[in-house]
Amino acid sequence: MSDELQFLSKMENLLGLTVEITMNNNTKIIGNIFTYNSQAKIIILVNKQKENENTNVSIINMLEIKKIELSKKQIDINVDELCNNDLNYIKDKEKRNLEKDILIKRAETEPNFKRGLDVYEALSKFYKCSYDGKRIVLDEIGCYIEEPFRLKHLYCEDENNRERLEKIISSAIKKKNKKI
Repeated sequence: MSDELQFLSKMENLLGLTVEITMNNNTKIIGNIFTYNSQAKIIILVNKQKENENTNVSIINMLEIKKIELSKKQIDINVDELCNNDLNYIKDKEKRNLEKDILIKRAETEPNFKRGLDVYEALSKFYKCSYDGKRIVLDEIGCYIEEPFRLKHLYCEDENNRERLEKIISSAIKKKNKKI
């Protein structure tokens, strides 16, 4: 078996383990072996010392390695979890972009929906709220506004909240009317 094949078979057994790599210039790098690429001659290490720290990623040129040793202290990093978190983030972002595109298309054909979307965008800067196309609900203060999203369709028990909401809604409607 060639030296390279022996090295690659050893690398396969080291995936996920914590190693200490000594470089040709005697620099030492510690981390979990995430993956390697024999064609590109690189090893990718991930290292996270403490729970609240960011994960460090090191890309190491195999030709610069003097030696690889198993670390005495194994660092527990769930590599699959790292990958899945990135994947979930991308999927969520794509879903939000698709939902936004659908809302924009609907807003082009339905004027009340467009006004509701404008009011929702303005209110969501200050409050946690939800919009179903017919009603914007601000759960945390117990208020809502219904279609066609005019001030007379605002329902709110607390007068202080009502005044603030009226200002936000009025400014959102006025800004959008000026653009038209």
